Amino acid sequence: MVLDDLMPLDDLMVFDDLMVLGDLIVLGDLMVLGNLMVLGGLMVLDDLMLLGDLVGDLMVGDLMMLDDLMVLGDLVVLGDLMVLNDLMVLGDLMVLDDLTDAEYLMFVGPPPSKANKFSFGQFYDDFSKLLDDITLKKGNLLLMGDFNIHYESACKPEVKKCVKLLESHGLTQLVFEPTHRNGHTLDWIVARHREDVVQDILVEDRQSSDHFWITVELSFLKPTEGPVEVQCRNLKLVSREDFARDLQSSKLLTEPSEDVNELADLYNTTLIQLMDSHAPCVTRYRRLRHEPQWYNDQILLAKTHRRKSERKWRKTRLEIHRQMYNMARNELNQLIRETKSRYYNDNVFSNQQNPKVLFTHLFSLLGKTSNTTLPNVDDDLTLANDFGKFFSSKIEKIRQEFSPESIAVTGARFQGESFDSFDPLTEEQIICIIKQSKGTTCTLDPAPTKFVLEYFDILLPVFTQIINLSLKCGTVPGCFKQAIVKPLLKKPGLDSTCFSNYRPVSNLPFLSKVLERAVKMQVSQHLSKHDLYHKFQSAYRSFHSTETALLRVVNDLQWSVDRGELSRSCSLGLIGRV
Repeated sequence: MVLDDLMPLDDLMVFDDLMVLGDLIVLGDLMVLGNLMVLGGLMVLDDLMLLGDLVGDLMVGDLMMLDDLMVLGDLVVLGDLMVLNDLMVLGDLMVLDDLTDAEYLMFVGPPPSKANKFSFGQFYDDFSKLLDDITLKKGNLLLMGDFNIHYESACKPEVKKCVKLLESHGLTQLVFEPTHRNGHTLDWIVARHREDVVQDILVEDRQSSDHFWITVELSFLKPTEGPVEVQCRNLKLVSREDFARDLQSSKLLTEPSEDVNELADLYNTTLIQLMDSHAPCVTRYRRLRHEPQWYNDQILLAKTHRRKSERKWRKTRLEIHRQMYNMARNELNQLIRETKSRYYNDNVFSNQQNPKVLFTHLFSLLGKTSNTTLPNVDDDLTLANDFGKFFSSKIEKIRQEFSPESIAVTGARFQGESFDSFDPLTEEQIICIIKQSKGTTCTLDPAPTKFVLEYFDILLPVFTQIINLSLKCGTVPGCFKQAIVKPLLKKPGLDSTCFSNYRPVSNLPFLSKVLERAVKMQVSQHLSKHDLYHKFQSAYRSFHSTETALLRVVNDLQWSVDRGELSRSCSLGLIGRV
């Protein structure tokens, strides 16, 4: 077969009907069995086994470039793919990585036989290792191809093992019709349990092969197109000296009110006025960019360098420029791998004592990010009001079910020192509470929390006075009772049109949470001092958590077993529905 302008036919090697054309394939310890066919601009390698390192590139025109290739098994290249970087094939599995936000795997599994020395055990081990790696990656996942396993024969041991393997990795097989003319389901499409990526599957016999055509309709969420209108303040332009001078001369510090509600309202209005004066709110339009948090300037420069090298090579077609492009591309890929690994490792190790943040990162790595699902309505204001009415009525119904008469008091009453008032807090205690609080900002806050804490020495007397006035009169300021309520589905997959399937999550102003901590601190001290905590209480108690409760249960069971006693466990789950 002769292709014009492809190569000079020098150093031609022929192995069993194989024609190696010039420099098209760079050989290094290469052993080839099968036939090589070149069809138009598409190259198909059929029954190809490469043993050793294949150094260099396989390139056909501008259609396809395969770099850093390692092949064990059969390789089939399908589709109009332009560039596949770092392509890896393991046991007839072809992984196309970093093409889109989704992860695709195309599979070609030859039937086990003595001729190809391919066994089901070898396939199972390779497939299991691949799933261990690929299912840990975030994003959508789709496996498709010829598995050569009769899925319709559910009683066969190999089918059971494969199905169990998929289920253990949170995957499911979606093709249930025969995909072969002999009535077998050999071609599989596998996706995660919780994802609705595959919308429809159509199996057709087009008489073009012994395998049927499978058409799959996929659904992927596209990022919002076009610029988005945002309201923002440029805090970098704020003069810290001028802001501090205006804050000290404001009525908040010169004429503070003795009423807790008036003082809290004065705090909010004063900061809002100062923010509008020094950093007025402006409307800007920005395009949404879905850049990962590990993305940095070093990677951006490496991408720019790679792109320049690629353009130069495509323009000149010189071997030296191709090698320069390959080097730039490999350096970028290595930099991305190292940066991602370092970012996730640092997050995991730095949050070992913070389970909430730790599991948030782990779920993100596993692709278990929770997307906000709300009923589809045309008017957002009507939906917000409907949610507000539902949650308010639910609270009222719960209150009606509880009355002072219905609460039975068991056991001896506490005869010690009663807790009938709160003690005023010192500025040192307020400092300790604020340092223990997270610097998060709520939409209801008059200014960003981090910005406010820059003037902490000026506002500390105001914070102390608001907290002590609230504790003294036993009143929570009205503005502290307001919250941004976000409805979340209790479990994935529940009916999003039913309000009872949602739970409200409230985001409170920063000072409101400081007041909560101040109250909790004194209540906890009283309960601990007089040993009023229940023996097995773990919630809302220092040095207690779900982990300590589970450790106690396991410890008691082990002690019971050691003493030869019979142990039973009873779990009770209370779910309130209104």
